[in-house]
Amino acid sequence: MSKLKVVEVLVCIGLMLVTSAYAGPNDCGQCERWNANTQTCVPANDIPCSYDNCNTGTCTARECRNPTPISCDDMDACTADSCDPSKGCVHTPISCDDNDACTADSCDSAKGCVHTPISCDDKNACTTDSCDSAKGCVYTPISCDDKSLCTIDTCDPATGCVFTPIVCNDKDKCTRDACDPVKGCVFTAKVCNDNNPCTTDSCDPAIGCVYTPISCDGKSACTADSCDPATGTCVYTPIVCNDKKPCTTDSCDPATGCVFTPIVCNDNKPCTTDSCNPATGTCVYTPVVCTPPNRCYTSACDGGACVDTARPNIATRTLCGTVCTNLNTDRNNCGTCGNICPAGYICSANGCSGRACCIPNPNLPGI
Repeated sequence: MSKLKVVEVLVCIGLMLVTSAYAGPNDCGQCERWNANTQTCVPANDIPCSYDNCNTGTCTARECRNPTPISCDDMDACTADSCDPSKGCVHTPISCDDNDACTADSCDSAKGCVHTPISCDDKNACTTDSCDSAKGCVYTPISCDDKSLCTIDTCDPATGCVFTPIVCNDKDKCTRDACDPVKGCVFTAKVCNDNNPCTTDSCDPAIGCVYTPISCDGKSACTADSCDPATGTCVYTPIVCNDKKPCTTDSCDPATGCVFTPIVCNDNKPCTTDSCNPATGTCVYTPVVCTPPNRCYTSACDGGACVDTARPNIATRTLCGTVCTNLNTDRNNCGTCGNICPAGYICSANGCSGRACCIPNPNLPGI
């Protein structure tokens, strides 16, 4: 046999091998398309392709080339975004610890780290409250020394410094026992007169001066009862009942005192949520929001309950994930959910299954 004949035979065998390598359209790679005329997979150039988990590319000569990094930005300021070629996008939570014991550290998805100053109020009037970045809250006892020999200086956690006068008593109840801040107790013969019209003044040798307050109890929880020291007459001052809340009606009950009655907001509409605006005191009627079970339905409130209604043509539609679609025409869900037609093919599902539901697009050249 001549060398020319040998070459011809080898070429024929090679063509047979290439032709037999493709059983059908499903054997084509991502950078190939099926040629129905030649019954082979032919190159599909200049179409997008998946280079790897972190890159897309462009098809050239049956290969995915020119890798372009994908975006892994999840629009969350609380994560560090990166890409792992084996896993794809990775969103790692960031640390918002500012190493400051005086802040509560958190993260806002829109703004990022938020460092909110903590409150160091220990509700103790006997301490000065502050914060040390390393230690946290610091409560320093205050000094209650009034530099007077006539008081015992203490501190009450509720009110603060208390300067309690010392008792200067010479055992003679009708002498004026006094105290000089610098010297201490001073005992002087006294006249029992406190120059207060609101007391009845007397002196008892056994107990000394007696100043009996005039009783001004009006028996009403709605007045502050006192005696006018200028005239000695009782004064009944109405108390002010105001809780600074616009959503209450403030009044006073003589038996119990202040009464703060919540405003009742009711528009008698079952499809609204009724409330009171704490800033303005006005009633707010918020419509009930109804959420349909999926995209194939709408939902609205009727009589206080949410009612779901099927969308038009629901008989020809199927729910694929969150998409309500027609499996006979949707090339991304062709015949069954998730069955995607390859490039150059359209969906014409009619009693078919899998890739068989996809047919070549007759409007493309070469088909």
